[in-house]
Amino acid sequence: MILGIRLGKVLFIFGRGSVDNMEMVAEAKILVVHQVCEKCGEGIMQYDPKEQKLFQNYPHKCDKCGNSEDYPVRYPYQRIVPIEELRNPTGNEMT
Repeated sequence: MILGIRLGKVLFIFGRGSVDNMEMVAEAKILVVHQVCEKCGEGIMQYDPKEQKLFQNYPHKCDKCGNSEDYPVRYPYQRIVPIEELRNPTGNEMT
């Protein structure tokens, strides 16, 4: 069984079997997301693995003032943003 779920412009396909006739593609760009320091407003928060503890948010340290904060995500991270509507794959886009 194959299940397709659309979230906004992105189609997620789950299941087993051949999905060649169901696959859709969309060109996308990748954004790198950084967190600005809330204390100094100038530095960028960098993940600090030395401070990581079990079952804790991700510890980060400002590269300017040294402020420490924990966040639920690890900065920087990548965000994929579709820049066109879903369409059928063509040429080398097909697997």
